[in-house]
Amino acid sequence: MRKNATDLTIEYLDLNRKVLACEARIRQRAQELVKQYPSLDIKQDETSTVIITTKEWFDIIEPFADYGFNKSHSYGYGMVSYWTAYLKANYPSEYMAALMTSCDSKKLPVYLNESAHMGLTVTAPDINLSGVMFKAATINGEPMIPFGLGSIAHVGVLSEDIITERKNGLYTSIQDFCSRVDSPNLNSNTIDALIRAGCFDSIHGSRNGVLEVGASALASARKQRKKVHKDAMQLFDMSEIDGEVPDVETTREDILKYEKELLGLYVTYHPLEGYEDKAVEMASTEIIDLGECDDKSKQRLVGIVTKINRKTTRKGDNMVVLTIEDFSGECEVVLFKNTLERYGEFVDNENVLVFDGKANKREEYVSLVVDHIEELDNVKVDPLVIFLTEDAMTEPLIARLSALFNTYPGDYPVILDTGDKALDLNVLVSKKEEMIDKLKELLHG
Repeated sequence: MRKNATDLTIEYLDLNRKVLACEARIRQRAQELVKQYPSLDIKQDETSTVIITTKEWFDIIEPFADYGFNKSHSYGYGMVSYWTAYLKANYPSEYMAALMTSCDSKKLPVYLNESAHMGLTVTAPDINLSGVMFKAATINGEPMIPFGLGSIAHVGVLSEDIITERKNGLYTSIQDFCSRVDSPNLNSNTIDALIRAGCFDSIHGSRNGVLEVGASALASARKQRKKVHKDAMQLFDMSEIDGEVPDVETTREDILKYEKELLGLYVTYHPLEGYEDKAVEMASTEIIDLGECDDKSKQRLVGIVTKINRKTTRKGDNMVVLTIEDFSGECEVVLFKNTLERYGEFVDNENVLVFDGKANKREEYVSLVVDHIEELDNVKVDPLVIFLTEDAMTEPLIARLSALFNTYPGDYPVILDTGDKALDLNVLVSKKEEMIDKLKELLHG
């Protein structure tokens, strides 16, 4: 039985594709087609036709399956990796803004942390700079990535109205904003969310101060707008919009609370700031990597409590599920009856805590079953011990050591061991890898 190559069935051609994709289980079926179509007509030109067997056809194309699929994919992935690396190196703020716009909320803390390591500042939303989502911007010559207006809780489609009106000029005050944005989506809830998220920080500074006049500014703008609609010849009188912004303090705690509620994470500040080195030293893993740990393995996490969920077990015992957060993300830690009785006081603790326990992995879900909790400030740290003989302690070396320690302040005491005695240098330093490398270079260079 002969078959013209142009008349092969879709099934036959699809099997050819799968053979080329190196799917071994398909090859047996391909051999059945060899028997079904022993030979093929392949037209060379208008007058001649070459007849080859199907086996010969497969003998030609099958070796391609050994490299065609995987090498083409390797090339494709290689190109994507090159493009990605190029964009990250040459357009870092644009790259990270696009990355954070496209990722899910669980990955955002990781990318915020990565941006900080790259020297990029991710700021709270700005009424005059932000796009709907993350967007690269320049402030005083420095690259910045303002949070997107559309990512603020309760704002939604209003962000597009804000950006559309902003094309007519930057907003100069909360009163100017309320008078110009004539949108049904602008109401007391959305203006409150915009203010608390930090959108007017660059104009007025104090979020709590703007909060005091936000509602009245909106009400006055609406009232003035109605007057204008009644008399088309009347101009919009900004002087009639109430609300000089008072100088009311907005504390760090206020900003942490506002941003966590409205943005879903901490942007301007983070509760763990100042504890970076100690947290890395104390924790066995970051929260984002907890899922990579073995089930039932002992782990230690460092973080703050952001949510409390009190429950009752089937036996009627009390238990608590806490949501904790570090720089990399958040996870749940579980306190059963006995642990809760010993460490229940830490449930409402706002300080940075150390959680010891066992990893509990259930498919996509991972948590930590806690058996010990302690405040990070109360955990004793191992000092940085420097072994140096008295003969090696020259004045130039001591001066350089002092300068290095002043450059990297931290939480770790420095002990100088001369072999005969140990001296506390009464200085607290960081154990950052960069500092340790410079210390080694100084002592052994």
